Amino acid sequence: MQVSPDAEHTLFHCPRFEEERENVKKEIGSEIKTENLTSIMLEASEKWESIKKYMEEIIKVKESDEREGREERVGHHIPLRTLWRSGTDDERSPRYFPSTLKQVIF
Repeated sequence: MQVSPDAEHTLFHCPRFEEERENVKKEIGSEIKTENLTSIMLEASEKWESIKKYMEEIIKVKESDEREGREERVGHHIPLRTLWRSGTDDERSPRYFPSTLKQVIF
């Protein structure tokens, strides 16, 4: 199985965060996808907060892995904290983050 080394894979497809995705799905009443994330987040502040909490939890887990030097990650992932830093457009290019998500977060 080919694993995509980007935030889209981590947020929407990574088996490691399947339980968290299911929790968000129950909270907001629909599955989040690249195509619908922006519109769902803009529907209601509760949905925005649920999805934001989901993303923050993933970032915490991945940063903890980095601090502890863990190598037992599922697939290949980039550090999501990179996506939240200010920087040039090259550092936040679509290869790291789908453009629809970049619009919401940045």
